[in-house]
Amino acid sequence: MRNFLLVGFLMAGFLSSAQTYCTPAFASGCSGGDVIDSFAIPGAGFDHPDTGCSTDAYGDYTSMTINLSAGLSYDFSVKHGYSDQNVRVWIDFNNDGTFDDAAPELVASASSTLVGANNITSGLITIPSTVTPGTYRMRVGDRFSSDPIPCNTDGYGEAHDYTVVIGAVPTCFAPSALTVSAVTANSAQVGWTAPSSAPGSGYEYYYSTSSTYPAASVVVSGTSSGLTANLPSLAAATTYHVWVRSVCSTSNKSAWSQMATFMTSCISVGVPYALDFESITPPDMPSCTSVVNDGSGNLWETGDLDAQGFTGNVLQYSYDYADNADTWFFTNGINLTAGVTYRIKYKYANAEGTVYVEKLKVAYGTSATGAGMTNTLADHSNIVSSTATSAFANFTPTTTGVYYFGFQAYSDANMNQLYVDDINIDVAPACSEPNALVVSNITAGGATVSWTAATPVPANGYDIYYSTTNTAPTATSTPNFTGITAATYTIPSLAPSTAYYVWVRSACSATSKSVWSDHATFTTLCSSVNLPYTIDFENVTVPDLPGCTVNVNAGTGNDWETMDPPSDSQGFTTNVLKYQYNSSNSGNAWFFTQGLNLTAGVQYTISYKYGNNSSTYVEKLKVAYGTSPDASAMTGSIADYPSINDEMAHTESITFTVPTTGVYFFGFNAYSDPDQYNLYIDDISINNANLATAETAVAKNNIQVYPNPFTDVLNISDIKNVKNVSVTDVTGRLVKTIANPESVIHLRDLMQGVYLITLEMKDGSKQTIKAIKK
Repeated sequence: MRNFLLVGFLMAGFLSSAQTYCTPAFASGCSGGDVIDSFAIPGAGFDHPDTGCSTDAYGDYTSMTINLSAGLSYDFSVKHGYSDQNVRVWIDFNNDGTFDDAAPELVASASSTLVGANNITSGLITIPSTVTPGTYRMRVGDRFSSDPIPCNTDGYGEAHDYTVVIGAVPTCFAPSALTVSAVTANSAQVGWTAPSSAPGSGYEYYYSTSSTYPAASVVVSGTSSGLTANLPSLAAATTYHVWVRSVCSTSNKSAWSQMATFMTSCISVGVPYALDFESITPPDMPSCTSVVNDGSGNLWETGDLDAQGFTGNVLQYSYDYADNADTWFFTNGINLTAGVTYRIKYKYANAEGTVYVEKLKVAYGTSATGAGMTNTLADHSNIVSSTATSAFANFTPTTTGVYYFGFQAYSDANMNQLYVDDINIDVAPACSEPNALVVSNITAGGATVSWTAATPVPANGYDIYYSTTNTAPTATSTPNFTGITAATYTIPSLAPSTAYYVWVRSACSATSKSVWSDHATFTTLCSSVNLPYTIDFENVTVPDLPGCTVNVNAGTGNDWETMDPPSDSQGFTTNVLKYQYNSSNSGNAWFFTQGLNLTAGVQYTISYKYGNNSSTYVEKLKVAYGTSPDASAMTGSIADYPSINDEMAHTESITFTVPTTGVYFFGFNAYSDPDQYNLYIDDISINNANLATAETAVAKNNIQVYPNPFTDVLNISDIKNVKNVSVTDVTGRLVKTIANPESVIHLRDLMQGVYLITLEMKDGSKQTIKAIKK
């Protein structure tokens, strides 16, 4: 008999190796993640990880052997790099060189699901009890969106081939159909179905927090003579895995059963309670938290941000194109005592880029449901900042009990992203710190910091600490200012063009101080400069602004930024300042120059180019000046262009005087309606007025333009440093541009009138002169 079995094995192995099998193909390949990146059969002790995408989407791994037994079923898993995968497994049991796409040679079929951040296909390989023991070829096929076939040709996917050795039907079979019931925070009961031939010596079971398939020699967790077993002394809120095997005799035990998985119940916890989302793999939620969707938008999930003032993972809501958000994230239940004042702290922010308004509500109640959130703590209905904002709220429950804290995303449809992080709940400090620091009225030598007052207002006022580094002060750090009684203070004697960080704390008494607030940061302005002043946006890295200039967004539209020379608007040939439309919100962005020293009564000229890139969409621009780079300070109106829509550059030159001697800032305000297009600015120049017809000397270059008035030609006394000459009429329309001009400019084709002749020098400077054509 032994010789007969040996011959059978040899014949099966010979037939398997002698056959020629088709090579499967996938026309679109597997490089897009439609891949068998790992293949594992834990019950067989087989794991083939991290294989990636095989050459030509086929991997011949027949040098690897998998040992299986007839009559048994085995869990398997396949890891992919993309979703919507379909896996089939075949074994050529008759060794005829062909995989039949039906039972008994089709031994498994399953589809992928998202497990944590991974796309995993899990299924069951069933080996018929009628299979003759021997060596066979196994094929594992994966295909995107539809089932693979053994000799696949189309679609995205991959196939692997392996060698399997099928052993005889065992004499001791494992139990099946494991179930877990009566789960509490520290116990559970596992049950199973006996095999067709009940074991003579009962069962053994093994459970663990690891999903690693137990070895035959593992120390068992316990034994049972019946079909159930109690699992005591478990940890709360913990995932466990359990297996059972039959003990047919002291020397004959079955393989371990298929795995059952369960999680013990959560229990309410005390304070402090902290949640930073770092212990999970996005998009999973932390244990003992929950997400409820009370609407038809999307759900909260976790994600990896590590930017915008956040570190690592965050809670995030991503917009639904058609439906408003109405989803709640709930913490674990927390034990609170009536009459005790607690504090909840958290961070929140919008996404970077185009501004879409997000909405967030924070509340608490006695059940993890939207209806149970009966106590509103905060309502952030206009979240537009992409920088993480810290917030806290104090509250006092009226009844002792278990409470849940909810974060509701209720943004409108088709917005963007909403982030929450670093949730902390604890007893409120005896001395509460101020919050919501804001810095305004920034100058070259000072700035005003304001904050939301602490509750209650501290008896000894507030302390202020500032630094040029972002290292937070400690309880023993010496404040720069103490005893500040108002919720605002102007910090003097700062260095120009310097980044500062500022913190504030409450002084409740001489010995009781709050923690320091979260910091606010600001950069002092550059020192004011004398004329001439020019900005041509050439010496910047797009989209950055030139040094000593600033963008201030006074609305909910987008910001000014620089861009490469636009190709969609005539007359702009170099870098420009750009305001790009916001699909939902009107523009109200200001671009401010550096502070300029100006004298009352002196005539000055500001010149610039402006234009748009469409004849359909209308842009709007205001130009003004004032004594600080703030929208409310722009009291000196220079120009207003409410209808820019001709796809070309206009050159403007306007004379003005200032009412008093001092430092002035010039502002360019994009106030276009929502969903327009692009507004461009370039070549801003501010200088002493030099528009008299007799004044034709360009002092910097000692260049003269003559005669003035002229008839047909203008002469340029020194042409070697002049790059371009442009001619505009008094309406700002560009009528002529001359690149690399000669010393004589022919202007016979101009109509009689007044023109502005702009000389653009090779060093980037410009000079505009009024000339009269007779």
